[in-house]
Amino acid sequence: MTDNRRRMRNVTTFISFVALAAVGSMSLLVYSDLRHGYGGVNWLAFGLFSVLLFLGETRPSMWMRFGEGGEVTPGWAFAYALLLLGSPAGAVAVMVLTNLYVDVRHDKGLLKIVFNASQIAVALSIGGLILHAFGVHGRLSFANPIPISAGVGIVIGGIAVFTINGLLTATVIGLHEGVGFKQTIHAGFALSMTADGALLAMAPIFVIAIEYSLVLLPLLGVTSFL
Repeated sequence: MTDNRRRMRNVTTFISFVALAAVGSMSLLVYSDLRHGYGGVNWLAFGLFSVLLFLGETRPSMWMRFGEGGEVTPGWAFAYALLLLGSPAGAVAVMVLTNLYVDVRHDKGLLKIVFNASQIAVALSIGGLILHAFGVHGRLSFANPIPISAGVGIVIGGIAVFTINGLLTATVIGLHEGVGFKQTIHAGFALSMTADGALLAMAPIFVIAIEYSLVLLPLLGVTSFL
């Protein structure tokens, strides 16, 4: 077996495991969502953020660039904001479907399409399960103080999404290129993940802003797409 064939076999095996993990984590999240109900969901804000997420993923943001051709979209900020609006399973579905649309439109190939969708599903589903575990079941509101436990859950959930997304992506790149995990990180991946982390940190601010007033929605659009 040639080295290239061995690498592709490893990549395919890894993507299969990630896909299985995506199915399992999403199933647990759907169960948890149904168990806690959807009475506290702000569906208007959820719909608006879903539109902003779609626009952000299909139109790369111009205010974050990393070297030649490196672009960062604001999709992760809106995806985590959707988790905080009270329907984590819905948030995962919106992000996964949006990325499927983008990847299919750009003809990225079956393996990459499956991996991207599965990676997003795993990261966001685990983030959503962490939020539930810390009692974050409804939407955030500027009118009510956020309990310390909920604040800790939001931080840990964001870190989990950021870390899982980074580890899965670095691993599959390393397997495909035949290089070590550390080398993949040092090659520039850590830089883009820092941007994703900054975007995730903005999500609670987005949610509280839109809960305060829909008038602030244009400001979020300006911040994210200019």
